Amino acid sequence: MSAMAAAPTVRRRRLGMALRRLRDNAEMTLEQASEAAGVSGSHVSRIERAQVAAGVKVIKALLDAYGADEQTSAELLEIAGEAGRRGWWHRYSRGNLIPPEYAALIQFEAAASEIRTFEPMIIPGLLQTSAYAQARLTSGPVRLTADRIEARVQVRAERQRILDRDDPPVVSVVIDEAVIRRKVGGADVMRQQLLHVAALAERPNVDVQVVPFSEGAYAGTSPFVILSFEGEGDVIYLETMAGNIYPESETAYYRDTFARIQQDALSKDRSVDLIRKAAEEFK
Repeated sequence: MSAMAAAPTVRRRRLGMALRRLRDNAEMTLEQASEAAGVSGSHVSRIERAQVAAGVKVIKALLDAYGADEQTSAELLEIAGEAGRRGWWHRYSRGNLIPPEYAALIQFEAAASEIRTFEPMIIPGLLQTSAYAQARLTSGPVRLTADRIEARVQVRAERQRILDRDDPPVVSVVIDEAVIRRKVGGADVMRQQLLHVAALAERPNVDVQVVPFSEGAYAGTSPFVILSFEGEGDVIYLETMAGNIYPESETAYYRDTFARIQQDALSKDRSVDLIRKAAEEFK
């Protein structure tokens, strides 16, 4: 499994996938496309994989070479022109308050139609309360200054606004029972956090399941997120001790693994019951 050299963005990914489809339809090799655009074959490949931003001049040349129609060309040129547009998260990127890979995750979450998350250790960010987030960041593996902790708590709150949109994504979360048993930030913080998760799970677009201790060994190991986009495939996000990465392949592996973990987990109703019972134990 390989990691992308740079975090992708939603617009770059959309543009790259469209250009790859056009090149395949035109039955052109990377070398032929690169010759038409006046750039190297590796540069065209990196554009298609969303690893670099593409200049409008290069995009025009590729579209001409592929014989793209007027409407398609106009749409893709508009996307290329918007690729540098900054979202609300940009202000947190200044001063490296959040890393670029994390900023990319925020962009993907905002554009995704479905988000599937497996988390064996902590409550996933989209479901965290501010108090839980602060406690987690304070005791996390990386020592952060008070300013950075405050900024990341604010970012989590901003991220969660996608759940309140008129067209929210479908969110499916599976957590290990250890997540609801580990006391993070004290009993009151943990109780409020679990009640918050249970309340979110009542929404029609949010499913939360728990893999109980009684299940023993199961398919889940490390945390991962699958972000799906209608008609545009999936993006996998992995959070590791070495940094956050976006694998270029193996999306099928993670989809299959998530499905297996869901089968090992309690049903949604039983999971919510367990979460509420665990919350009452934190008194």
